This record gives sequence, structure tokens and C-alpha cells, in this order.
Amino acid sequence: MPTMMRRFAMAFSGVAIIAIGCSPTPTTPSEVAAPPPMGLTITAADVAFEPATLVAPAGVPLLVTFQNTDDGIPHSLRLLAPPAFQRTLLETEVLAGPAESTMAIPGLAPGPYRFDCSVHPNMTVDMQVG
Repeated sequence: MPTMMRRFAMAFSGVAIIAIGCSPTPTTPSEVAAPPPMGLTITAADVAFEPATLVAPAGVPLLVTFQNTDDGIPHSLRLLAPPAFQRTLLETEVLAGPAESTMAIPGLAPGPYRFDCSVHPNMTVDMQVG
């Protein structure tokens, strides 16, 4: 083999080895576990909600337990979105107390939200998500 061909063959084989050595290692996509839901409780008592305010992290699912402790008085729990809290995102059934239900809320974008009662709209809980 002439010297020029031998040098070319050696150079080419070196490049091939380098290229093979630098190839990306195959990986499998890792599963990102969804965060567990954050539990919150809102209680209707004496035709008012407790607590009056809540704070929740953005993007984390919420599991809201709604407790109506007003004996024989119907209440619901609505989640309202800004602006002006005119859009209902989720709502429980109207329940005469004592009764309890649960509202599963997917992770929310940052911002203000409000819970109210469809029967008594003056019953509110302001929630800041951020």
C-alpha cells in the first residue's frame, strides 16, 4: 500500500473511532412524577366560610375538602377565576348541612382566585396562587 494511502486510511480510521466515541449515549426519557395534591379545607359555618383567605403554590394540584356544618342550610363551593371572578372553573353540588364533599383542582396558574357559595354569594374565600 503506498504511503499516501496508508496515511489516509489511518487518518480515516482515527476519525471513525473519535466519531464513535463521541456519539450520544441513548437514554430513555425519565418520567417526571406529578406533585401530590395539596390538601385544603373550607368550612361553611354560621353562613360564612372559614378561612377567609388561602395561599397555594402554582402548578400544584389541590384537593379541597368542603365541609358544610350549617345544619339544614344549603351551600355549595365554586372556584372563580379572574378577572372580576365572573367565570366558574369548578363547583360542588349544593349540599344541605351537615355534609361534606371534595373538589379536585388541577394545578392553577399564578394569580388571585376566589371561592364562593352559589346560594349565598356573600360567602367568599380569596385564594392567592403563586
